[in-house]
Amino acid sequence: KAVLIAECPQLDAETLMRRLGGTVKMGWIISQHTDAVVAKLCALATKNSPPDKKLFLGLSAYSLEQGVRLPSVRELRQLGIEVKRALQEQGLKVRLVTSKELALSSVIVKKERLLRQGMEIVFLYSKDAMHIAQTLAVQEFEEASHRDFGRPERTMKVGMLPIQLTKIMLNLSRTHKDATILDPFCGLGTVLMEATQMGYTKLIGTDLEEKMVDATRNNLRWLSTRDKPFS
Repeated sequence: KAVLIAECPQLDAETLMRRLGGTVKMGWIISQHTDAVVAKLCALATKNSPPDKKLFLGLSAYSLEQGVRLPSVRELRQLGIEVKRALQEQGLKVRLVTSKELALSSVIVKKERLLRQGMEIVFLYSKDAMHIAQTLAVQEFEEASHRDFGRPERTMKVGMLPIQLTKIMLNLSRTHKDATILDPFCGLGTVLMEATQMGYTKLIGTDLEEKMVDATRNNLRWLSTRDKPFS
């Protein structure tokens, strides 16, 4: 999996994650040193621990470049156990969330309440250093599924453009929000639906089949009653 590290003065991770299409996780780097890892994680977990509730803790590891040795799943789990024990000695109730893979999936991160009632710590390895990061947001898989499978007009024969790919296409166009988005083969309206979610208001959709135009209208009408645009 590819990892990008970028400097930015501020980060609204949830809003940006909804805007992007191919990003799985987003967070911030909290440390660039490898000493006293357990102590650092305990301090961060204590800060993020919800009052009078169990703390959910997950660990993931990614490589920043090829040829980097990553810890095994067993080693990563053992580190998590050490952190859990140290936190329990402080009187905290902790549940360690694990997986058979080195990186927890976005589904696990969200379903296991790591963003709401705990934290996912991510280790980013390069040949010369290790960065420790905290996940702030994951891809909107539930919302995307809702807009795909929940819309009134849907068929397995047409309109199979994935929602995440649609977002990538719109982002790559670098089109200003006041520009007009034209989808000459609108089908079920996936492109226009996602453009609406991304804040575009000048939309044109055409199709050779009138029933597809009607389907697009129905889906856009349904979307307007359920979801609010973001920018």
